[in-house]
Amino acid sequence: MAPGIKKLSRIQTGFEVTPGTVVVATSRWRGTGTSLDDKRKLEIIEELVGYMGGTDRTVITENIGGLALSPAPATPEQAQYLFVWGMAGPKTGVADGVGTGKVYTNTIPTTTTPTPTPSSFETGDNKEQEVAGYGVATQVTIEGKAGETAKMSGTILTRGVNRLAAGFSTTTLPAVSELPVSMGKLYLDAIGGTPGTTLIANQILGFKVQYDFMWIPKPTMDGSLDWSFAVLADFKISGNVLFEHDTAVLRNAGAKADFVAQTAKLMQIKLIGDALGTPAAETNKTIRITHPIKWLNPKPLSDINGNDTVSMDWQSRYNSTFGSAGSVVIVNEVAALP
Repeated sequence: MAPGIKKLSRIQTGFEVTPGTVVVATSRWRGTGTSLDDKRKLEIIEELVGYMGGTDRTVITENIGGLALSPAPATPEQAQYLFVWGMAGPKTGVADGVGTGKVYTNTIPTTTTPTPTPSSFETGDNKEQEVAGYGVATQVTIEGKAGETAKMSGTILTRGVNRLAAGFSTTTLPAVSELPVSMGKLYLDAIGGTPGTTLIANQILGFKVQYDFMWIPKPTMDGSLDWSFAVLADFKISGNVLFEHDTAVLRNAGAKADFVAQTAKLMQIKLIGDALGTPAAETNKTIRITHPIKWLNPKPLSDINGNDTVSMDWQSRYNSTFGSAGSVVIVNEVAALP
């Protein structure tokens, strides 16, 4: 008897050439999460045929699955996967001049719908492995608290789950680096200004940015229980900032005043990691999140060990003055995602 061991679990992924055609998953996810979740649609048929409790007629009508990537330290080397799955961001970085930095720019779509860039996923432990294809991200979260590492997480939609008879694909453990939140910076500027200009110093205790990508799986009459394709019907960007109860959040000239006046602001969150081997325009491994935002209703005063704090939610939508819905720029030293 050789039972399954939690520590021998893995999550592996590989980009598909043809969406939905399963490929070898050659990249290992450096984090935690669930195994693939088999969500096949089961129809239990009710009928009046003279039997108490009914008969056992059932039928599978659609193959669908998914998995959850639990909050894990956000790394510039792997965070880009989430934005490829969520909004078809680039799989190849742009060289930063003569430096070793590779820049991945994820521009939030506004007037066009991106073509999905899905992956196959392999999960399981030492006892059994499973596989599913056409994996896209329906939710991506980047968040953090000062004094900890920034965290990334995601929710993945897939087609149906199957046994992986051949076992896990061969992979190596990729090198990654972390992003201490206290090394990061948050900027708030006028909507017509330059992002990353006005630093909110010594007042930001934490943040959250959440992307809800509304990928709609479309089953069609094509001779298969697998859904045929997925469409990004819409998305939502929202988040939260935890302030010290200090000048940046007050009602006379801070975030509460901007909420009352419904004044749009230009927010940039810059998470800063290890220095690049050869700096150029970029000097460090970085995740740089830039969005036009409007504050939502402020929460009542709270506290951390008697020190007053204020939590402010926000939402981001296209702003005509800024001329964009924003972007997520990731800088690492990986030429292309494997």
